[in-house]
Amino acid sequence: MDALDWIDELRRRRWTWHYLPSRKAPQLIAAVLRWPECADVVILSGDSDRFPALAYRAPLDNGHQDPFAPPVIVWSYAAKPAWAIRAVLTIAPPGSPTAPTTLLPTPVNIAEFAQQFRTVRHQVIRPPVQPPRLAKGA
Repeated sequence: MDALDWIDELRRRRWTWHYLPSRKAPQLIAAVLRWPECADVVILSGDSDRFPALAYRAPLDNGHQDPFAPPVIVWSYAAKPAWAIRAVLTIAPPGSPTAPTTLLPTPVNIAEFAQQFRTVRHQVIRPPVQPPRLAKGA
């Protein structure tokens, strides 16, 4: 599978998308999946030859902490986009016996990219809470 196939998988699993500065002309794209106790994040750059895709899992304080401002993480991976997405989709879900739990300092590369989503206005695309309903007779 290539990066586009993995991006489709993130959409299928209903990750929330963040486009910086906009969906029409993104310089960075982040996908976030929030769990009650943590968030899984993938950050993709338009220049994947110079900047690898970054993936990480950050603990959340009762689900309210900004996933783009993690003081610590429990897992990270940097690679070409297809590999980074594949990696984050294959880590064990939170609460499972094999899920990563050791707190680690946030790597500089993650902090720098993630900070851009906190400081620059960006467009957020959230998946619908429920699937859309068809109109009667459709």
